[in-house]
Amino acid sequence: MKVNNGPLWITDFVYGGMDGAVTTFAVVAGVVGAGLPSGIIIILGLANIFADGFSMSVGRFESGRSEQELDAHFLSLHKMPVRPDLDRLGPWSGAVVTFVSFIIVGLIPLIGYVWANLRHVGPPPFTTTIISTLTALFIVGLIKGWALGDRKLLAGLVSMLIGGTAAAVSYGIGYWLHNSIGLTI
Repeated sequence: MKVNNGPLWITDFVYGGMDGAVTTFAVVAGVVGAGLPSGIIIILGLANIFADGFSMSVGRFESGRSEQELDAHFLSLHKMPVRPDLDRLGPWSGAVVTFVSFIIVGLIPLIGYVWANLRHVGPPPFTTTIISTLTALFIVGLIKGWALGDRKLLAGLVSMLIGGTAAAVSYGIGYWLHNSIGLTI
């Protein structure tokens, strides 16, 4: 694999974007599977996006800070850096890129529901969610493949498969909880 020396933000962009799309897509699919109203999708989706986006960015910040402290400690003991070839954003910048990417890409699965709620017309919202989210995941995968100098098409398809599988599992669980054991709201 040939690394393309992509921009420093690529790791955090892919991390935030993938998780934003996948978790929101899974929330939407689970609610649809349970046959719950679309208003619940919007409420849970937005709550998930901002809470999980914040959580991930704080986790990225703490992880980056721990990495810097570990490197400093290793350097003081051995007079050489732990990973001299590791070129990443610092904790604050990485946290911001993760958060922004999570929010932007994570909003995509909700577009069909927000649009349908505002306009009361258009294609079925879940169809819009499936198409737009899988497209967004494919694009995030393409960007990852480009940055790695790897097979872009394969990276895009793998990203779609990951997100689609998570949504299918969530849909199935929502459906099962609602229809098989009669769990309702």
